Amino acid sequence: MRASVAREMLRDSREIPLLDVRTMPAPRLRGAHEIPLSALRSRIEEIGRFRRSPLVVVGDDGVAAGQACELLAAEGFLYVIFVPEGAEGLFAGVRGADAVTDGHEERR
Repeated sequence: MRASVAREMLRDSREIPLLDVRTMPAPRLRGAHEIPLSALRSRIEEIGRFRRSPLVVVGDDGVAAGQACELLAAEGFLYVIFVPEGAEGLFAGVRGADAVTDGHEERR
């Protein structure tokens, strides 16, 4: 799904979870579940409650997010939403700094 569409979806429905699988140090995405791609398989139960609901996935780039989506689908996640532009693309063009935060806060 294009980043702009995913951004609108997250804005309109704050109940949709966001999974951030980035590995490089970066500003945190408010409310995101942060599990690096390299640890996703061993930590998958942390997000297991989202197996039957939409789950937006972003990574360092489209490759990482794509790999995460493939793993999640293989593990029974039914509605995985792939954002090929990565975390940077998800919030590209968003005014202000409130989309990204230095602390782990709820996205509400």
